[in-house]
Amino acid sequence: MAEGHRRQHFVPQCYLKAWCDPDTPAGQEPYVGRFPRDGGDAWRKAPAKIFHETELYTITDPTAGRDLRLEHGLADLEGQFATIRDEALSQERRLTPLERAVLCGFIAAAQARTPSHRNHLSEH
Repeated sequence: MAEGHRRQHFVPQCYLKAWCDPDTPAGQEPYVGRFPRDGGDAWRKAPAKIFHETELYTITDPTAGRDLRLEHGLADLEGQFATIRDEALSQERRLTPLERAVLCGFIAAAQARTPSHRNHLSEH
């Protein structure tokens, strides 16, 4: 059975990293502010440590083991999104048709990849 890729994020780290505090002290892992649902003060968390579940996108087959094609496919989409964000969106450059399609795919995936969406679908 393949190891690794067990902690799978439903809010992509590439998205969260863009929201990291730009004044993170030297030697400290970049962080975002995370607020409690019921109000109160934020606490600092690194993007790698939040918004994940174990084996969220892993398909398990008793004979073949762990199938990570969804996890790897989402990672590829996230990498393409990060490139578009950094090279086109941040420069306010008009997107190519392919970049537009990737951006739409990233947004659609973000809508459908959360545990609450999965739970909602499993109720019907």
